Amino acid sequence: MSIYYELRSVGALQASTLASNLVEVSADEAATSALPVVEVLTPAQFCQLGLEDCTDLATSQTLADAESNYVDIYPDHVMGSFSVPARSLEAADPDTFAFFLDKRKLVFVDDGAAAKHVLAQIVQAGVLRSTSVAHCLYVFMKYLMLDDLDYMGTIEDNMEDLEEAMMDLNTEVRTSQIMGYRRLSMRFAAFYQQLATMGAMLSDNENKMMSHEEARQFDHIENLADRLSNRADTLREYSLQLHELHQTHIDLRQNSIMQLLTIVTVILAPMTLVTGWFGMNLVTLPGADVPAMWAVMLGVFAVCIVALLVLFYRKRWL
Repeated sequence: MSIYYELRSVGALQASTLASNLVEVSADEAATSALPVVEVLTPAQFCQLGLEDCTDLATSQTLADAESNYVDIYPDHVMGSFSVPARSLEAADPDTFAFFLDKRKLVFVDDGAAAKHVLAQIVQAGVLRSTSVAHCLYVFMKYLMLDDLDYMGTIEDNMEDLEEAMMDLNTEVRTSQIMGYRRLSMRFAAFYQQLATMGAMLSDNENKMMSHEEARQFDHIENLADRLSNRADTLREYSLQLHELHQTHIDLRQNSIMQLLTIVTVILAPMTLVTGWFGMNLVTLPGADVPAMWAVMLGVFAVCIVALLVLFYRKRWL
């Protein structure tokens, strides 16, 4: 479902009834408006606008489905795409959509609801106080990283809890949990790195489409994305440490099992030897004709077992 906004000046609005100068209008009003507009369209609707470089549906669909964050600078407009990773430890598809920006129009090309959700947040917060579509794109990119520092802090707390659980040998920790944190941190690190690159390219203002003040705003996007990228890299390194710790615990558990099996094998070795000896198909064996030999052998076995258990205990193998 498409949605249309007009960028009206703050002075023309009644602050008691409107929280932002981003005002929702109809499609007809947006088409005939003399004010800058912000739109969210499907690829088919975007194709019908007849904008340069987007003359067919396949191009529009490919642009909207691109799973990367990038920007292309043209003489009179800017085009790019966003790919917002899911906040989930499980593998999940990102929210992908594209954008088109010129001096009076900002169009998001989205088959889903991701772009509309972010714009709704901006309207509700009332943080947009300029009629510039470039400023709207800046705020939009900023809101893509909204509360991400807190989210990264929450992920780090969860990883610390997982580390404490691993220190408790009685708690079972799955490898998939650790790998989930690693995949999540890698997805977000790539996301922030690409956003930082986008911010740097937009702040360069190569086509001079924006004013100097508008272009400088995107320096903040680059700086914020760089900080978040560093935080995501830290979490990725932490996840690698957790994986190594988990693997160490697995090795220790396996060594403990092998040690127990070795102890049992050593204890049973004398009985196995005697059983094999008396089980041989020979005519006569020493002591085979003594009625009390079984009692003597049981006593010898008991002494051997006790002696081995004492030895293992002193060696702290038990």
